[in-house]
Amino acid sequence: MTDGFPKENHKQFTSALHTGAGGPAANAACLLAKWGVHTTLLSQIGNDPLSDIVIADLTRFGVQTDYLQPYDGPVNCAMIISNGQNGTRTVLSHNSAKHHPLKEMPIPQRADGVLVDGHQFEWSQRLLMHAATPSVLDAGSFRRETQTLMHGVTDPIASTPFFIAMMDACHSQEALEMMYPPMLIVTDGENPVKEITRDATREHPVFQVTAVDTLAAGDCFHGAYLFGRLHGCNTAECILLAAGAAALSVTSRGGCHSFPTLKETSELIKKQDSPTAENLIRRLSSLL
Repeated sequence: MTDGFPKENHKQFTSALHTGAGGPAANAACLLAKWGVHTTLLSQIGNDPLSDIVIADLTRFGVQTDYLQPYDGPVNCAMIISNGQNGTRTVLSHNSAKHHPLKEMPIPQRADGVLVDGHQFEWSQRLLMHAATPSVLDAGSFRRETQTLMHGVTDPIASTPFFIAMMDACHSQEALEMMYPPMLIVTDGENPVKEITRDATREHPVFQVTAVDTLAAGDCFHGAYLFGRLHGCNTAECILLAAGAAALSVTSRGGCHSFPTLKETSELIKKQDSPTAENLIRRLSSLL
């Protein structure tokens, strides 16, 4: 955390420093485990002190790490600079795992739902073939692999940059129809969430809060959305639940450590006067 974005060739001190687990799938897994879902993370992990910190962090949240595939090298890492003046974050990533080919992935015997983030494409495809619905895709960066996975899940969730790049890649109506899934959720930070089908677009309002740190807010959204699907929520209810969790996450500093509890999220949703909120709270009442 810094007071303003760092200037080139200047020394600047941080007001807070944290080291821990992160990344789209890992963050979403932490939210699900925190909310009481038996959650397993399938990914690669290095063999260095940072890897030990990551595993310890995941374990504290309750995420099962038995399927993490180790390799002899440093873990993927990122340096995130959070601007304390406006809550924005800048991510500098280093991918160490790309130098270490994936081994055969064992499939868990039972999966009631799955979330994939577009990385480790072959694993994601195989998992989606064996896993039960629902399935959520975190489509952050527009890549061929992510575009392919979009048609293999029940609930693709795309960032606005992904959606814009996808539309730019469609040079004809035929190409658009081939690329477009039956339903697509598009997130846009503090702006309304769009639920886009081939027939219509519906906007879902989000909660207006003062952002302190936006790190991992999207990952929190994806995890909470899958939680809603796992508990029988419809699309509007899932979006409301996810928007509430993401809104609360940006009011605290840190990545997955800023994620709210299910009870805290429910209290925020109760303040919204709408049939969707009432139905959602009724569904969640037995879990609180």
